[in-house]
Amino acid sequence: MKKLILQAALLACIAVAGNAHAVCIQGVTATTSFASPPGRGIEFITDGSGLSELSLSAAHARSFVRRRGWIGGGTAGSIDFDLHGVYNLNTLAVWNANIDSSRGVKDLTVYTSIDSGAFSLMAGAPTQFAQGPELPPEDSATSTAEVFSLAPTTTAAYVRFVISSNWGDTEWTGLAEIGFGGSPVSPVPEPETYALMLFGLAVVGAAAKRKASQAK
Repeated sequence: MKKLILQAALLACIAVAGNAHAVCIQGVTATTSFASPPGRGIEFITDGSGLSELSLSAAHARSFVRRRGWIGGGTAGSIDFDLHGVYNLNTLAVWNANIDSSRGVKDLTVYTSIDSGAFSLMAGAPTQFAQGPELPPEDSATSTAEVFSLAPTTTAAYVRFVISSNWGDTEWTGLAEIGFGGSPVSPVPEPETYALMLFGLAVVGAAAKRKASQAK
């Protein structure tokens, strides 16, 4: 019985403490107002299909290859990202278009939301992405991300890019990959969780006091 109470108290403490470690957020999905040709859809900038590994420091293969990046018709539009959870965002990694790099995103405004309803301007977010490299045709050629440290951190479940220009192409705009880093926000514990924690700690304290009395 005592073991079960100790375990319950420990689990309750963990629930209250939450997770403070930053992570590379996975499972992000995206939608866009741009129209894309087959095999170059927006889903390919969040699925890691062109990355050497799922991390914010990974190398990205040539984005011209189908299913390794996204292009959309025109030079202005929006991209919405669903993080599928609430995070304290602290990092944004951008692998801009690395083939036909004039298609890469240039000027933009970044917004965030908790519920996908009202979006607000993201403090500390970049307003311009650097032009990506023009990779040679070799399959081994790769590019690395432009990494932005976001300060202050922003709590968000959705991120929106409003793109106003690219690096010169008049027909297409594109990206190779987008990655977000941050720590998940733990839900506020229910009153029952606090009650369980206090009960467990009280029982442990009483047991320790009884043991000390018996030792005298």
